[in-house]
Amino acid sequence: MRTGIRGTLTVENGQEISLQEIQKLEVQVLSKFIDYCKAHDLKYYIAYGSLIGAIRHKGFIPWDDDIDVIMPRDDYEKLLGMTDRVAEHMLLASRYNRPQWPYLFAKCYDSETEMVEEGYDSGVIGVYIDIFPVDGLPNNIFFRKLHMYWLRFLYGMFVTVQKDNLKATTPLRAVLKRILFPLASYIGRIRLRDYIDGFIRSHPFSKSEFVAVQSTDVYCLKQVMKRHVYYETELRKFENLDVAIPSGYDEMLKHIYGDYIMIEINPARGSNNPKCLCTQHWST
Repeated sequence: MRTGIRGTLTVENGQEISLQEIQKLEVQVLSKFIDYCKAHDLKYYIAYGSLIGAIRHKGFIPWDDDIDVIMPRDDYEKLLGMTDRVAEHMLLASRYNRPQWPYLFAKCYDSETEMVEEGYDSGVIGVYIDIFPVDGLPNNIFFRKLHMYWLRFLYGMFVTVQKDNLKATTPLRAVLKRILFPLASYIGRIRLRDYIDGFIRSHPFSKSEFVAVQSTDVYCLKQVMKRHVYYETELRKFENLDVAIPSGYDEMLKHIYGDYIMIEINPARGSNNPKCLCTQHWST
């Protein structure tokens, strides 16, 4: 979940695409993704703000503008190894089919739309949902903390190496980024991405007592939780869909957000998303 709205969204003829229209497109992508997962017995769960929305609103949190999905690593790898699309014009993008892919997670997108993400060299991509793998962690608490703090350091370099992301919100972060940037640039973004990807896969999900989404630095340390959260699946309404959520959703959301039921819905809180321009190819 990211607070706020994505930024300016327009179509070719200059008309604005509203937040509600973007949400409808994202639900269509999610629907096809779910159909594919059901047909191939792949586990998935909606997560983060999308999960809060399913619990509180039976759909989007009113100001939320994206859909997040998580999958156990084995199911995630199986999905990306099987196909590059989940339906007609619903494509998958990841490091496996885009060598310069700037993320450690995948996206499923509508190829009949186009979206430009400022600050991220993701190439041509449409309105999308994010798909994050869940990976295992060391069972020993000392090594688990060491693992996560090393991961945070790696992410500091990985984000810094993208020049458009050099703007820092505090003087301390500005100094750290100025220190990390030369090292990260020397290593290279793709080499860093591939190293981090191998590192986060070092502990199998199925054999770990503790697990976490490690393919993003958002809520990094708060993501760590026991694997039993994912043992069972429940279905909840999300807009017009029945979506899978982890049976331990309450424990998960409290761990990440605290009192998620009372999180204020405030569209003026600002956005952490890159600004986007979106062009939909309307059929005539």
